Amino acid sequence: MNFELIVNSIGAVGVILSVVFLAFQIKKNTKTVRANYYDSLNDTNVEFLRQMIENQELGSLFEKASISWNTLNKDDKRTSNFLFLQLFRHYENMFYQNKMEVFESWLWDSHKNTLISYFQH
Repeated sequence: MNFELIVNSIGAVGVILSVVFLAFQIKKNTKTVRANYYDSLNDTNVEFLRQMIENQELGSLFEKASISWNTLNKDDKRTSNFLFLQLFRHYENMFYQNKMEVFESWLWDSHKNTLISYFQH
């Protein structure tokens, strides 16, 4: 009887340690997933800005479109529309990720303020 109690106790301790280890691994994996998302988010931001920096005409057009849409000609409006679509799809993804609680709310708040400033123009 004593031997059976010892074996069951060791088995119970083993199960508890396994659950603790699993919880630790899940937490670590969650941090990794979040870090990868942050990296992806940053890459998307940098890529959008890189377009504006490397192509000065495009950067100037984006600035003009943000400030005074009605002064643009038809071709510039079309190009600007694609730029805004690209940017807003990025923000749409961020909004969805925020609703899924993938990242901290302060990060969304920061980007949301930028988005609102574009809408105000």
